Amino acid sequence: MVSKQLENTQALDQLLNQLAEEGKITPELSRDIQNGTVKLMPTVQYIRADVSGQGGGEIELLKASQDEETGVSTFNGQRLPNGQAIIGTAVLVRYGEGENIKDVSLDKKLPGALQGSNIISKSDSKEVFNITGSMFLTAGSNTAPEDQMFRPELPVFLPDGKKTEFRIEVPSGVSFPSPTAPAKGFVEVAIYGYKTVNR
Repeated sequence: MVSKQLENTQALDQLLNQLAEEGKITPELSRDIQNGTVKLMPTVQYIRADVSGQGGGEIELLKASQDEETGVSTFNGQRLPNGQAIIGTAVLVRYGEGENIKDVSLDKKLPGALQGSNIISKSDSKEVFNITGSMFLTAGSNTAPEDQMFRPELPVFLPDGKKTEFRIEVPSGVSFPSPTAPAKGFVEVAIYGYKTVNR
């Protein structure tokens, strides 16, 4: 579980300063942090994708051609803009079926294909998190999102200006359900935490 110390923005500010000193963010953001012109703002960053019938390998959720679009993705392409880094304290994976990706209810129990898969995020080819779907088995219409979250021991960090990846690694011989047309099956991966913004 995330310690109470890491849940407060003062500790996260200290972490951000440490990352700047270690050169893990762009020089521009590092300079702004040192100048005290950056603050952390609560955020939820997510990507939603159609996974109907897919399986037996890697499913790329975030594509280079992806535009930021409400109900689909908060990411604009695969690269966070310079000056916007993400510090996440929790990860949530949800599944739902419907006709429209933007308004689908993500309240279904995670299908077996997702329970046995690994949900992976990478930044600049370095692994940010690798979580098995079974960590989210409490998901369901009667479970509040905050009770479904996976809270890592340490915050996850997505630096600005770096290529960001989200994918699902599905075991061989396993596939996601294929809902009756015109419905489709959608997965959403969301990071809850903070993003850097100018003061």
